[in-house]
Amino acid sequence: MTPLEYLAQADAEMAAGNGREAAGLLWQATQATLVELAQKRGVALDSPGYGDFIEVADALESEKSVEKRYFRSNFIAATVLRDHAAMEVLDGSELDFSYDLTRKFIVECNGESK
Repeated sequence: MTPLEYLAQADAEMAAGNGREAAGLLWQATQATLVELAQKRGVALDSPGYGDFIEVADALESEKSVEKRYFRSNFIAATVLRDHAAMEVLDGSELDFSYDLTRKFIVECNGESK
């Protein structure tokens, strides 16, 4: 799926009150976003993992088109959603904050979902 397809599903799950499922989908949208950005720049990712994504974030930031640590900090923030999807580590307001922050990042990188 594309990042925006993950985002649309995440929004639907969040609206239905399924925060853990929404968090997992938004984590997948973040991964898909970084994979697409890497591919557009000719960076091959055979089996992307945490370290690979940090390297992609650093490479994107080295282009100086965004503020320092923009990609890295948003990726790390999204890992909180990954953890919530796996272990339900956030309370309601923390989930809302992390979700909104990561959703904003996905939209900034990909546009708004339909």
